[in-house]
Amino acid sequence: FQLHAVWSLSDSLIYLVVVTSATVIYSVLQLVLSGTRLMKRSPVVRTRTQAWFCFVADQLLGYAMVSGGSAALGVTNMNRTGIRHMPLPNFCKSLGFFCDHLAISVVFALFAFLLLAASSVLDVLLLSR
Repeated sequence: FQLHAVWSLSDSLIYLVVVTSATVIYSVLQLVLSGTRLMKRSPVVRTRTQAWFCFVADQLLGYAMVSGGSAALGVTNMNRTGIRHMPLPNFCKSLGFFCDHLAISVVFALFAFLLLAASSVLDVLLLSR
């Protein structure tokens, strides 16, 4: 017995996965570059152009994470409560494990935004010197 469902509200979840993947790739690249420069005892950010690039990338990815988390939050909330004016059931009664993972992913998306915002503040402090 195989269960098959067509769900039209998955675009926001796909967007969250794509944005999170881009943020992970950027963060790992930054971690590797910063780690190798720290091991060589050279400056982590060598030029103002690189600092501006980091600032812009942190801002773009931060706002993308907030928008992805917000979109997924709306779908998660709708799955938890159901839609009152349409005959859409409360999916989380039968898919509680899935809905719990959705909620956790939204929390992590917003936490990633806070970390990117902190990185942006550090970039501004670096650029203001």
